[in-house]
Amino acid sequence: MLTLPYLRRTNQEIIDKLISLRRREGTLSQKLILVPNGVPCEATLRRRFSSVNAAFKLAGYEHKPRFLILEHKAKRKAIVLAAAAEIIERVERMGGLAVFDDQAHLLTINGRFTVSIGTGWAHAEGNDKQKRCMFGQTDIPLQASA
Repeated sequence: MLTLPYLRRTNQEIIDKLISLRRREGTLSQKLILVPNGVPCEATLRRRFSSVNAAFKLAGYEHKPRFLILEHKAKRKAIVLAAAAEIIERVERMGGLAVFDDQAHLLTINGRFTVSIGTGWAHAEGNDKQKRCMFGQTDIPLQASA
């Protein structure tokens, strides 16, 4: 029976291979692990370490912030949920009803007015700072009808 060498490797052995690859290449990337070099494929890294970035981090390498997609996705989701909760609280304080669909990011107010809530992000390459951008920001006055 033919078995691939990395199937028998421990997690530490895989991390050691990533460290060796990083020392040799000066960096780690998904492009580098596609080349036959003794490092398991992306699927194996995800299965063993939950993500490629998590495996890279264990090998002492962290991507620039723009490559941390899962981390940013969780942060954006929290911002959207907090914004929706704040709007719902304000609408209900005025006697209205607001419902938020967190899968579609749609907020429906009094069954008649629906808005989409989202975030936008920009990355400044030069100073490596992440900046929050608001696209189409609108202040909608919410008043109770008489």
